[in-house]
Amino acid sequence: MRRFAMHILPKGFVKIRYFGILGSSYKEQVKALKQKPDIILKAETRQQRIIRLTGYDSCQCPACSKGNIQPVEILPRIRSPGNVFYPQTTTLIL
Repeated sequence: MRRFAMHILPKGFVKIRYFGILGSSYKEQVKALKQKPDIILKAETRQQRIIRLTGYDSCQCPACSKGNIQPVEILPRIRSPGNVFYPQTTTLIL
């Protein structure tokens, strides 16, 4: 009975079984794969990622399709409205 009870896991635990490539018969083959160096990809900028994924360059001039758009002036953000959920209350002491 004790040996059978050892195979019963506590509630919330999941038994992990090793089949296939995780089995012991593949140990030597898997060891060779673990020793290979990882492939290091070059870091790409946000703009390069957008071009790669969508095929559209948002910085390219829409009129001539040759030059790049350069920012001339950055407008400040409009001030957001006051906090609607927690308005500031002022107390007057007379």
